[in-house]
Amino acid sequence: MSKRGLDKEFDFIHVLLARVDSADASSNVVRQWIGQTYAEKVLPVEIPKTAVIGVTAAEFGTVYDVAKYDGSAKTFKRARDAYDSFVSYIEGSMRGVWAKQGSATGGGVLNGSTPSGKRPGKGTKQ
Repeated sequence: MSKRGLDKEFDFIHVLLARVDSADASSNVVRQWIGQTYAEKVLPVEIPKTAVIGVTAAEFGTVYDVAKYDGSAKTFKRARDAYDSFVSYIEGSMRGVWAKQGSATGGGVLNGSTPSGKRPGKGTKQ
């Protein structure tokens, strides 16, 4: 892409281990390999391989899309807790980027968005 004058820059990159079966020996080998390869980029949270995740993935959804799960409440909670933890890490990374951008622009415009404190509302032209 750089040949076309397009360069990509990433503020963060994370590696998430998903569909992890802790009882499977090959999962442990893969976890070690990924940890050695990607080191600090690997998040300290894993999405476990559970029935609820299998069902939601087949429907192109996540545990957040489940209104009522017919399986074990413990299984659902384990899957939901893993996703909540993952979201917390991503949110923390995003907040860090936004803070860095805000301090770099003196608290002004972030990524071409509306300057803070000047949100369009009643009586404002957009």
